[in-house]
Amino acid sequence: MTGHKAGSLKHSIAENIVKDYQNNIADRNLDMEIRYKGHTATAGNANINGYTRIDVHDKGSNQVYNYNLNL
Repeated sequence: MTGHKAGSLKHSIAENIVKDYQNNIADRNLDMEIRYKGHTATAGNANINGYTRIDVHDKGSNQVYNYNLNL
């Protein structure tokens, strides 16, 4: 498996874990894998050049987190 595919798989797994937690235990007001361009969130899978993808955005505190997935 290439680095890109492995990284995408790890991000998908992490996103699913957070979503499951929020749906079944406690909603922490988190958004995952959000694309931004010019300080504005873009549509989910919009094919826009020059965007930045945020791993986790805490809407309550407006903090941004990056996954550290060393498996």
